[in-house]
Amino acid sequence: MPTIHIPPKELHAAFDMIQASGFFSGGRYTELFENEVSRWSGLDAVAVSNCGMGLYAILRCLPKRSGVAVVSANTFFATGAMAREAGYKVTLADCSRSDFCLSVDSLDRYAPPDVDVVVLTHVGGGLAKDYAEIAAWCDKRGVHLVEDAAHALGCGGDVHGGLTAGALGHAAAFSLYSTKPMCVGEGGVVVSRSFETAARVRRFCDYGKTNTPAGIGYDGVGFNARMSEWTAAIGWLQMQRRVKMMEGRARAATHLSRIVAPMVNWPASTWYKFIVGADVPAKRLTGKVYALSDQLPSAMGLPGAFPNAEWVAANHQCLPIEEGLYAGQKEL
Repeated sequence: MPTIHIPPKELHAAFDMIQASGFFSGGRYTELFENEVSRWSGLDAVAVSNCGMGLYAILRCLPKRSGVAVVSANTFFATGAMAREAGYKVTLADCSRSDFCLSVDSLDRYAPPDVDVVVLTHVGGGLAKDYAEIAAWCDKRGVHLVEDAAHALGCGGDVHGGLTAGALGHAAAFSLYSTKPMCVGEGGVVVSRSFETAARVRRFCDYGKTNTPAGIGYDGVGFNARMSEWTAAIGWLQMQRRVKMMEGRARAATHLSRIVAPMVNWPASTWYKFIVGADVPAKRLTGKVYALSDQLPSAMGLPGAFPNAEWVAANHQCLPIEEGLYAGQKEL
């Protein structure tokens, strides 16, 4: 389980400032956190209550055409559920065995001609290996690319260099949940290349509220998916430590790799999961990404044959990984 390594003095100081300010949401720390995410990613950022609501907000704010969304069979229930609840007909596509993500080949095989949105889940901590090719596939067809990047906050950008999730798609949603490398407890953040999309998501997550010279107005349907100042303060303090945290997890992955080779590797990663084959004898495990019962054919009862997703579920497992966990371990 990832740990929040924030000196108590810094955390108490931030909480004291929130208490003194009288703003428990939508205040200074929400802005600081969003600015820090923007600094890391180079994209407009909007703090939200959780990753699922961030993904839902993105999908609700996109202009619908056919209303068909293609989602990987190998992803968490919330990914497909948020697309469905946002009004899309969810069509599943198989994943790749090499990185457990969607691929261009799977889109060519499974995506219907009238696809409106592709929801790409970056699985395990790195970016999908076909990320650039999938973005080009979507651009060529005028399809919106939306990214479920729950595992990837801290991957790339000013940490490893190179792309972050959201850099090639329309928008991406990240998770700050307790199990994630950049954890807060609960919370999420949306990034987008489009200032207009980021602004729509911000309004949508605040009941559609707009501030004009004439006063407060409402531009349509919206919900309360705001982040509290307390959560934002922890998120800001965590994001300031992103380089140290990601370097620590990368060192842990290097130590562990000397004992057993990972099944999936990336040029840059948060190392949310260290994925190995199901045949590796391990006394401790941290589940799968994802088990057969988690995958959308089972979790959502959606039809189709997805042999790669079934193979993935049967042939992998995840080992514990955290900063400093394997320091000093010797090779077998």
